[in-house]
Amino acid sequence: MRSRRAQVVGYINSTHVDSGGVAEFDLLKAHGCKNIFHDVLQKNNTQRNRPQLLRAIDSLNPGDVLIICQLRALSDSPSGVAIHLKKIHLKGVNIKSLDGILDTSLFGKDSKVMFNFVLEMLASCAQPSKENLVICNPHTKLPIRNLGGRPKTSKVKSQFVLRLRSEGFSYRQISDQTGLSVSTIRRIILEDNDI
Repeated sequence: MRSRRAQVVGYINSTHVDSGGVAEFDLLKAHGCKNIFHDVLQKNNTQRNRPQLLRAIDSLNPGDVLIICQLRALSDSPSGVAIHLKKIHLKGVNIKSLDGILDTSLFGKDSKVMFNFVLEMLASCAQPSKENLVICNPHTKLPIRNLGGRPKTSKVKSQFVLRLRSEGFSYRQISDQTGLSVSTIRRIILEDNDI
């Protein structure tokens, strides 16, 4: 009986405006990939599903090789990369990233130990430590720099408020000119009187 030859499959992803997919496609072809699966990701899509990656993994058999250009092609997060790597490893498939970070065929007889080490390292990267924890605004996904308190008014604006008040402007007129709330203007004037 003739043994089955290992299949070499490639996977790339790109955004619909990205032209890097063509260069990656050629690179995977040069590394012997007969089948190349390609996901086109939407820039504004936070879910970032990769259906072609799942098809590529399903098409592989033990001993086959999946070639990717970079590990981040598997997922945007370390935990997502770890999940896909575990799926691939459990199928008995080797994975090689062309950026040189990972080639499980080099692990040899210790592949299970080495692969579990790689997965553990990725999982630890996915768990933020308390020192590195960054709280983000759920609507903008941007880090929140100031975690509490009222917004600070610049000295220049505070001095402008005090000058307008000394010239006889009312709180409402000062508010219209500065864009500050009446309560903020009142606070600035009261703090100045305390000094």
